[in-house]
Amino acid sequence: MAKTNFSGPITTGRNQDNSPEHVRDAAMVVNGASFYMTYEYFNKTLDTDRLATAANNPVGTVTFTLEDAAGTSVSGLDQGGVVPATEVSLTSTADDSGAVVTITGTDCNGYTQSEALTAPNTTVVYSAKQYQTVTSMVSDTASVGAFSAGIRVAGKTSWPLRSLFNIIPGSAAGGAAETSTSASKNLANNIVIPAQSRILTLSLMNHTSYDTAGLDVEFGSNTTQASGSLTDSMDDNYFTTTIDAKAAGLFTIGGAGAGTALPQAVGLVPRQLNVSNGDTANFPGEKILVMTVQNDDALTQGVSVVQCTWLQKNNGTN
Repeated sequence: MAKTNFSGPITTGRNQDNSPEHVRDAAMVVNGASFYMTYEYFNKTLDTDRLATAANNPVGTVTFTLEDAAGTSVSGLDQGGVVPATEVSLTSTADDSGAVVTITGTDCNGYTQSEALTAPNTTVVYSAKQYQTVTSMVSDTASVGAFSAGIRVAGKTSWPLRSLFNIIPGSAAGGAAETSTSASKNLANNIVIPAQSRILTLSLMNHTSYDTAGLDVEFGSNTTQASGSLTDSMDDNYFTTTIDAKAAGLFTIGGAGAGTALPQAVGLVPRQLNVSNGDTANFPGEKILVMTVQNDDALTQGVSVVQCTWLQKNNGTN
């Protein structure tokens, strides 16, 4: 074999320079991540006054008195150190349908969001958004009845596919699992897609079926907005529309047949080809992959792995 005098470095990115001092390829780097979850991620407990009680929000309420849970975990769920977001329920003991209650809190990624919700008439209404925490609830007029606020069990639960520490595999007894006090965290359970990347595959593998009449699944993300704002930035179906995915099997974008394909609306496909597509900012931003699930029943079984691969963003500085 002939002798070479190459001195490096070898870098990857756009093919800008193939001089003897540098070797570069023209390809983008294939990257990917996976996330493990079970039915326990979606098993909420009915609690109509978890966030605010009628006793603490009687007739004449304008600014709600919130319970401690509102500021920590609306859903009551916590896996791997991460708290998801879920829908809020609002109940009145009288006809308060003439009032509008503004809910302010955080989405599943911890970014601020709010919405105006028409108050109920002796019944219950639900928020359109999912909340990780609720920081305030304010009515635009004094209440006729007593207000209470809780969570919707059959509503959506949004999980950012991230972990502050890796709880799978291993166990505390075996000494393999990461914990909140581990010196070095294993961040393997993170699916964060860099800006300008191109999604190659997005798959949901249900190894064990979920015992429910329907497990409606969609994949979304945070969106980048003008001036870098992340307020009200959650988009539930940024990457796919809803699929009923309760059965065991593989569900993937580009799958064959309605039973296996994660739906791709025309407007969603460009977002998979450029994960920053459709945002309102004049600069790209990374995407935290979010899986939103709506289940009809309490669950006792179900195991899934989400896998995503992508072409890493072009590195224009190489």
